[in-house]
Amino acid sequence: MRVANAANYYMDLTKTDLTDKEFKAELTQCFKNINYLFEKEIILFGDVQLLLDTTTVYRLARELASKMYGRDLVTMSVSITLLNAVFVLIKRKATDEARKVLNATCQLNFQPMIY
Repeated sequence: MRVANAANYYMDLTKTDLTDKEFKAELTQCFKNINYLFEKEIILFGDVQLLLDTTTVYRLARELASKMYGRDLVTMSVSITLLNAVFVLIKRKATDEARKVLNATCQLNFQPMIY
């Protein structure tokens, strides 16, 4: 997974696709098999979204938003992950999906920043 993190950041900074389809498919399959997103998986999902296919990014973002809906407070890592999903979907010209994720994100009760 560290390789996936590094590849994701490099791709974002350089606009270069350095992964092969087999690696992306394997990583996508790993996320499709996750039944519950714990904090670690939420952060990892946020870090490797560029390596996942558009459908998986959209599905996981919507699932995450749905699971967080109605909670008293939603953590900052969830907000960052969901907003990152919106940007990834926009980059891929999936604007309708990005809008749906953003609308779902706006309905959440985010934890305030304490300075």
